[in-house]
Amino acid sequence: MNRTFGDHFFFNDQNEGKGQQALYQVLRAYANFDEEVGYTQGMNFIAGTILIILDPNNFKMSQNSFFKDYDEKYIEETFWIFVHIFYVKNYRVIYKKEFPKLTEMINYLDAQIQEKTPDIANFIKEKNLETFLCFHQMFLSLLLVHTPIPISTRILDLFLIGKKGDWCYFSKLNIEGERTLFKTLIKALGICSKEIFRQTTAEGLISFLHKKLMHTCYQKRKDNLEALFPSPESSTD
Repeated sequence: MNRTFGDHFFFNDQNEGKGQQALYQVLRAYANFDEEVGYTQGMNFIAGTILIILDPNNFKMSQNSFFKDYDEKYIEETFWIFVHIFYVKNYRVIYKKEFPKLTEMINYLDAQIQEKTPDIANFIKEKNLETFLCFHQMFLSLLLVHTPIPISTRILDLFLIGKKGDWCYFSKLNIEGERTLFKTLIKALGICSKEIFRQTTAEGLISFLHKKLMHTCYQKRKDNLEALFPSPESSTD
């Protein structure tokens, strides 16, 4: 948990560990609630993001006063939103032993990259990289790791409002909210294609995709963030 948003003052030492304590309470409660899955890498970024954005006062407060008078009701609310994501939306299945559903998701993403952005697909192969290595961390964190809060907020909005529909790539992930993850990621790759092609090494490419992709998208589209996201009613094509 110490690595969760370490550059955000909610989670850093200047906040006297309040953010880390809140995050620990949420994740420990969920691990007890769901003993089959427990705690798995990536969950901390989902819970941490919810803790940051849930209280609207957080965006009005200065760094010096942030969470000085933290209302602990947001810990409980974060927990139940987390449960909703994992149980009602059934996102917990990707964390199960040996990650079979995560592998399916990566395989689908790989096909989408080849279809929608073939030049990037070829570039990844030229670097002798596999799609799983490049993107598994993103799905384990619901695309919320190394992602600016305005983008994270919209991803959560679209994921949570997704309804059960006819489209179903995964038999146990039959929700429209899943489309948000794939379509947003494909759009992000297209927006940042120039920056991707500037990466000269495999290590540099992985680092960019893991840590800089969403930040670069934000800088390039911050005046029109909706261009990065699909509408909930859009088709899968």
